[in-house]
Amino acid sequence: MRSLGDLWPAALDVNTEVCCMSFLMSFLCHSLNISVGVQISFVLFVDAKLYRLCLLDVSSVAQFIKRAEHKLKNGVVMSEKGSGPAARAVLQQCVQARLQVKPAEEHAEARFVQIDRGMVIYICFFKGATDDILPKMVSTLLNLRLCESDSGKMVSVLELPGSLLIVPQATLGGKAKGRAMQYHNNIAKEDGLRLYGAFVSLCKKEVAAAAASAGSGAEVTVKHGTYGNRQVLKLDTNGPYTHLTEF
Repeated sequence: MRSLGDLWPAALDVNTEVCCMSFLMSFLCHSLNISVGVQISFVLFVDAKLYRLCLLDVSSVAQFIKRAEHKLKNGVVMSEKGSGPAARAVLQQCVQARLQVKPAEEHAEARFVQIDRGMVIYICFFKGATDDILPKMVSTLLNLRLCESDSGKMVSVLELPGSLLIVPQATLGGKAKGRAMQYHNNIAKEDGLRLYGAFVSLCKKEVAAAAASAGSGAEVTVKHGTYGNRQVLKLDTNGPYTHLTEF
């Protein structure tokens, strides 16, 4: 039988590893009086697979803990590869788009933001997302050739040049469970608001720089919705030409 030390690195991600080690240490320290050389077998169910684990002695558990601490100190987080994306975006080219960002009130009309030709970006962040992913996200989304030029050639929204409408869309993180949708993997509202604001700011800088470099005189802008609120969108598109991207 293979020892747990042989099987552990290949079979488990860091999340399962830390949880299992915590259980094993508690079990060994509080339930058993184990000595060196005593063998204990465990059956672990991970990702629909059964792994039979064999502990040789207490010292091997200490090695597992040391390995996990090393991973965590070197930036391995709960959303490491294999456990899902840190962010998801949907891109939709448009001829015109109009978004209600504040509903009508008793003494005030509804407030809208609007763009003409360009792209609508729906964005959702998941648990584990950090500022580090934002530059790559902005560069990727704004440079993908998803917009149709006057000549029929596919170009990026920066090359068009076109405007952006950025819409926070937490429902992109939904997972169906029975007849209901659940959003347990979405980022906390405060963290999502901060990342969303930083994402919008980076997009504004990129669009402004591209417009200045092109010198075409075309009026381009970046508009955005309000995070955490229900909004109403009206969209005219020459597609539909919609793409899903994950980071």
